[in-house]
Amino acid sequence: MLEIDAKADETVEATGEDYGSYNWNCAMTVAETTTNYKMAEKFAELLEQKSGGTVTLTLYPGGQLGNTTEQTEATVGGSVDFYTGMTTDLTDFVPEMGLFDMPNLFDDVDHMRSFILILRDLISSLKLKRTVSFTLILANCIF
Repeated sequence: MLEIDAKADETVEATGEDYGSYNWNCAMTVAETTTNYKMAEKFAELLEQKSGGTVTLTLYPGGQLGNTTEQTEATVGGSVDFYTGMTTDLTDFVPEMGLFDMPNLFDDVDHMRSFILILRDLISSLKLKRTVSFTLILANCIF
């Protein structure tokens, strides 16, 4: 997995590093008017900006690349780079993700964010590093 670990004001031009170009795809079942889409759109904008245009993310909303099950399977298989979905979509692959669907598990958003930060350190033991990592990245962006 390519990790983007740049400071807020650091771009590819500033570092002088050349890692090649990447055009990733992002599948989702939601419409372009949803918060979920807008979140992914902002992520795509930041990827392109911080990479100096060498990393782009093409969004496929409205189930263009399949339903949630098909998108999950395609991401696991590597034909889809990212997808946005619910944690329930991942439980067939990583049963521990069902934790996020338990009612009243977290007291508030700050409690959930604290948990996500702890969980982020444990990601390496999960089977779906790419999918789960992106899920946690987006969760940190919106909360």
